[in-house]
Amino acid sequence: MHQLRAEGSEFATSAARVFVFDAVVAAPRERVFDAIVAPPQSWKAWFPGITDGGYGSAGDHGVGATRLLGLAGIRVRETILVHEAPRHWTYRVDAASIPIARAIVETWHFEDLTHVRWTFAIDPTLLFRLLPLPRTTIGAVWQRGMRNLGARLQRAS
Repeated sequence: MHQLRAEGSEFATSAARVFVFDAVVAAPRERVFDAIVAPPQSWKAWFPGITDGGYGSAGDHGVGATRLLGLAGIRVRETILVHEAPRHWTYRVDAASIPIARAIVETWHFEDLTHVRWTFAIDPTLLFRLLPLPRTTIGAVWQRGMRNLGARLQRAS
């Protein structure tokens, strides 16, 4: 695993590259927040490319908790930095199976009417810069995930 630099939540505004995406998910904010902070293996049902994952410990998903995630052939280890249900969740990527970045922090904000804002902050390596249209590709996958999550939560109502 490629070790990334440990950054705090402020990196979401100071990173070399910051991508911000917005979506409305047609479900109550608490349910959307709970679905997003749930163990990552549950993301397989709605987020494109997620293959597996889980928290380091079964009960604690708050600040300091670690989680592992498989995404489109890449494995990452993350640490939760902020867990303020149901409004704000932030984590950093500590290690990745490919060297796409020197540091990554991802922040999720949940507003009333379930407006979700996801910030992907990265200090990219050359490998990331060589990806074709990273903003467009990352944004399209994330938007699809939010649409899928909304549909899944509506069916479960």
